[in-house]
Amino acid sequence: MIILNSAVAYLALGATLLLGLYLVTRSPRRATAWLAAGTLWALSGYFLNRLINLNVTTYGGIASLGAMSAIWAAPLFFGLSTRLRGATGGWRFAV
Repeated sequence: MIILNSAVAYLALGATLLLGLYLVTRSPRRATAWLAAGTLWALSGYFLNRLINLNVTTYGGIASLGAMSAIWAAPLFFGLSTRLRGATGGWRFAV
């Protein structure tokens, strides 16, 4: 089971790193691409943490809640940051 978990974590880590790099190299001057790449790279930090703590983490209720909160934090951060950025390109803080 540990081999399967580590293989999935390696694949997810590589996919998030490469997808973030692809977004930045595709359109380097767009702020939305940098926000999306930063979000993906932050999510890759979660997968790296899973690889490092693979033998220590217990599987169960509390551990899965922590994983779910980490997975949902990255897309919510990206959505909030693009909404705050606005259509004009400047940051706005009135919601």
